[in-house]
Amino acid sequence: MPNDPAIDAVRAARIQISRELGNDPVRLVAHYIELQSKRGGRIIRGPDDGDGEAAQRDVAADASASSAGGSRR
Repeated sequence: MPNDPAIDAVRAARIQISRELGNDPVRLVAHYIELQSKRGGRIIRGPDDGDGEAAQRDVAADASASSAGGSRR
């Protein structure tokens, strides 16, 4: 299977985060739960990647769908 630069970047970030947390699965889960609660929505980078406008639109759309009881998907 050929390498995908985006997948490689995600894997590298996950490895780094895990190392920073002492490779402790309990701390890792707690870390992600905390991030999820702070963010309140998914963080998705869109084609603009630079200024985060697509990410902000996705988070706003998620919040809107959640408050309306619906789903974007």
